[in-house]
Amino acid sequence: MAKSAVLLRLGRSAGSLTWALLAPIGNCRAQSIDVTGPVPRVVVEAQRDASAYREASVNELSSASWSETPVSASVIDADRLQQLGANSLSSAIRGEPSVGDDYNTFGYVENVQVRGFKLNEYLNFRRDGLPASNHVPFALENKQSIEIVQGLAGVLGGDAAPGGVLNFVLKRPTDTTLRVLDAEYSERGSRKAQGDFGGRWDGQRYGYRVNLAVEDRHPAADNAWSRRVFGSAFLDWRVQPGTVVEFEFEHQGVQQISVPGYSLLYVPHQSPISASGAGVASVVPAPIDPRINLNAQPWSQPFQSRETSGSLRLSQRFAVGRQVWEWGARLSEQRSVTNDRIAFPDGCNGFGSFASQPVVYPGMCQFNGHTLFDLYQYISDDERRDMRVLDSYLHGHLALGGVDQELRLDLRSTRYAERYPPFQTYNFTGVLDVFAPAALPPSPQALTANADLDLHLDEASIFDVLRLGARWSAWLGLRASRLSQESHLDAADSAGSSEPTALRQNFATPFASLAFAPWNSGLAYLSGGEGVEIEQVPNRPLQFINPGQVLPALRSRQVELGFKQNDDARGFSAALFQIDKPFSDDLPPNTAGQVLRVGGARHARHRGVELAGAWHAGAAWAFEAKGTWLDAVSTESLNAAWAGHATPDVPHLAAALRIDWLPPWVHGLGLSNRLTYAGHKAVLPDGSVDISSAWQWDLALRYVLTARAATWVCQAGIDNLTDRRYWRDAPTAPWGAQYLFPAAPRTARAGLQVRF
Repeated sequence: MAKSAVLLRLGRSAGSLTWALLAPIGNCRAQSIDVTGPVPRVVVEAQRDASAYREASVNELSSASWSETPVSASVIDADRLQQLGANSLSSAIRGEPSVGDDYNTFGYVENVQVRGFKLNEYLNFRRDGLPASNHVPFALENKQSIEIVQGLAGVLGGDAAPGGVLNFVLKRPTDTTLRVLDAEYSERGSRKAQGDFGGRWDGQRYGYRVNLAVEDRHPAADNAWSRRVFGSAFLDWRVQPGTVVEFEFEHQGVQQISVPGYSLLYVPHQSPISASGAGVASVVPAPIDPRINLNAQPWSQPFQSRETSGSLRLSQRFAVGRQVWEWGARLSEQRSVTNDRIAFPDGCNGFGSFASQPVVYPGMCQFNGHTLFDLYQYISDDERRDMRVLDSYLHGHLALGGVDQELRLDLRSTRYAERYPPFQTYNFTGVLDVFAPAALPPSPQALTANADLDLHLDEASIFDVLRLGARWSAWLGLRASRLSQESHLDAADSAGSSEPTALRQNFATPFASLAFAPWNSGLAYLSGGEGVEIEQVPNRPLQFINPGQVLPALRSRQVELGFKQNDDARGFSAALFQIDKPFSDDLPPNTAGQVLRVGGARHARHRGVELAGAWHAGAAWAFEAKGTWLDAVSTESLNAAWAGHATPDVPHLAAALRIDWLPPWVHGLGLSNRLTYAGHKAVLPDGSVDISSAWQWDLALRYVLTARAATWVCQAGIDNLTDRRYWRDAPTAPWGAQYLFPAAPRTARAGLQVRF
């Protein structure tokens, strides 16, 4: 859909909701209280600790800060993102041990896993607290922070994967005039320019925040590039004391050449042969030069994405006796169009000219000094994803029986749709050697049927925080969900069938926590909750008997014991947790080699400990350390060899250390060191193959100078300072193939920012 049409439709929806929401304002005037500030939180444009965020936009349990809420959470603010030189979600979360990559590569949409569970791409991600699909590249220029909640995804809204929720908090209008221009340059000629403008007018009645960016990236991988344009605006109107209307939108256009991953190797006389006579890839190759791009054919086309998101919100504060209550309504809409194109390795079908060797899938083959793979051409143009969310809430305090209670009631309706052309291209083009690239003929015929998806999710939730005296509190919540899913092939599959599938399910997911504050700024808690997750069979008709089919939603459970301590100079948190989750699994293949995927046939149990500490040693030094130990295993599976083994791509131990130094003899100079470590990770679900543990050192330098009523910020950084070569990610694709992604090589960057 063209950008103008998207904005027009969003504007019409916003306009209709505006009149509907503003109508009762006149009736609320008699009950309105005198609120000197706006309903939204005030944005302070200065560096501060994550724990200082008094309100978390994704926190539906309470208006308390994360340090006062009985859940595990991390916040990466805009200042930290800039210092890290983060230009992707993967680079932003590198210092969070409980969060890991999941098939994150240059030139494609990014996903993450939290506590070892991959996040659902349209129900675990939030944009300012409301669900948003992550199947588009997220821009960071208009984000005030990234909130990461570990666990409790089903409690905080939406039926989603249990690992957690990742929320992008938007930058809001500033109370004082803000003018920021920023230019960045990095190796291989990558360039980026952005502007950030905010302020108010008409006696602070109206506010604005505008972010603009253009970027031309040339990463380490050869024959890869990216071009991006971005723009956003956030406007608010303080209608009267206690009443605020907010409208915001953003648009981004991206085109970029994707960089595919590698695979395990089948090595004759070293790797096993399956019962069917196929070769099994079982050897981890030595780390390969990350500059090699296997998507380097003359006919390679860029991945393209156009996305527009926006929302309209009304917040009204009013008095009920001596208490202040808030009612709010929010409408958000997200529309995207993507052209997904790539040439990528997918198995090794008889070694090409070495045809006497067995077929290998998934994996690559190593034979007579050659590292071989089958190259496939994939084209899926005009993919459309639409998300619309309507949310209304009532939040406030009351006292019953001498107990102070904080109550929140919420109604939410989410509509998500995926639409594809009838067929996609997924064709074999030939056999290549990793280290001897050659041009192959294209095969662009669209022959594989696509599957559409519709999801309707209606939710009603209630949360109650009971303050049981000065030290104790009880946190109770219940979410009722009605879920409807439908999918159908756009054309008949290889068996001549295009029969649609549909599921409708109702769930109630509870949450409860008991918290105790032994002293000021300290909080101990025990909590438990449930969630629900949905799955869909990958759209691979040659591999699955039921391609594209929606599967029954399944219930997960979590229990957590934690402690937090935060004050101005130091902080500490610890959490001990267990999550039990069912998955889908595949029945043995039929005579045609196809498998039937069924829901709930496999179970996983993830137990772990998260530790984090921060210490400001005077004005010159700041330390932050985080670590996660995770015992993630499959407890049940249709494949007996998988039971009792580690969940693939999840390290048992991950840690991060950050050391900031401000030399006292050079005012404005700052040096930041970040060390990250990830332990070995299983690649195969039977635990037979691991990738090695690895560490990385990143260095950043910043100098701040004030001159002529302007603040100048000079920044430079080097990621992977020691240029270590290692496999950083070993994800398993939904259809069962394993991939290996190398760490980026040593990369330098520099930037200049001016505020005036």
